[in-house]
Amino acid sequence: MATSATVIVCEQRGKWAAALRRHLSPTVRLRETRALAECAVELDSAPASFLVLELRESNLPRLLTFLAESSRLRPRAAMLVVAEPHLAEHEWPVREAGAVHFDVSTRAAAAWATLAEKHFERTPDESSPLAELVGGPLPWEEI
Repeated sequence: MATSATVIVCEQRGKWAAALRRHLSPTVRLRETRALAECAVELDSAPASFLVLELRESNLPRLLTFLAESSRLRPRAAMLVVAEPHLAEHEWPVREAGAVHFDVSTRAAAAWATLAEKHFERTPDESSPLAELVGGPLPWEEI
């Protein structure tokens, strides 16, 4: 797992972060934000983060824009969107905008932690040498 493993949770009340925190490895930093602008600042300081973004009725257009822009400008980040069950109808627009997963229950927090861990395993540490970044994922042996 990369040394800069950071999960950024952007939500209003702290419910999603509390559910996730119980399942994360102690080596993963968890940052909580309350607004997408604050989340963007955190993401700029840790561009390979795993984000958990809360969808609310009031932030749907801003969230879709944030997802699309972040997918384009910060391709090393992975984004999970969480929402109350009555907002489940927005799953596919959210996924099309760039979310890797969508969920409506805190009961799935263990699965989110697994997604985050897999993201960090696939994302090289920024301090890795270029040869390791390029050659690491290739399937052949070193000669």
